[in-house]
Amino acid sequence: MSPALDVPLKSSALAHQLMFWLHVLPLALLPMAMETGAWMVGVAFAIGLSWVRVRRHAAFGFGPAAIVRIAVDADGQWSIRNPAGTRLDVALQRDSVLWSSLQILNFRGADGRRRTRVLLGDEAEADALRRLRTKLAAGVQDPSDSKAAP
Repeated sequence: MSPALDVPLKSSALAHQLMFWLHVLPLALLPMAMETGAWMVGVAFAIGLSWVRVRRHAAFGFGPAAIVRIAVDADGQWSIRNPAGTRLDVALQRDSVLWSSLQILNFRGADGRRRTRVLLGDEAEADALRRLRTKLAAGVQDPSDSKAAP
């Protein structure tokens, strides 16, 4: 069965830039906020460590654990693929965030692991992202929800 929606994703250059500035600005302002000394060096080190950890995070499409394709079939079953091409059937979690310029998609696979992809708008063609936002805005009915319609 062919997917009703299939969105190939690339790494987010915008997310990389935002994370860069999110770390550079506090680092630049640090001398104005603290006295010079061991504590300031410790905070600067913590900011640097944070940058190393998030600059190429899988949630932004980098690395072997990244989500590089999101698909939804006609029955509403979500699936994701990693860079190696491995397909995983997942459920879109209700705690996913859908704003006009930011989508945080949280998925849970059959293995129970949570997988997240952050979309800022530069990861795919505009039309594909629009169709994905439309699908997300339609809502996901959780079958475990007792108030859900049959």
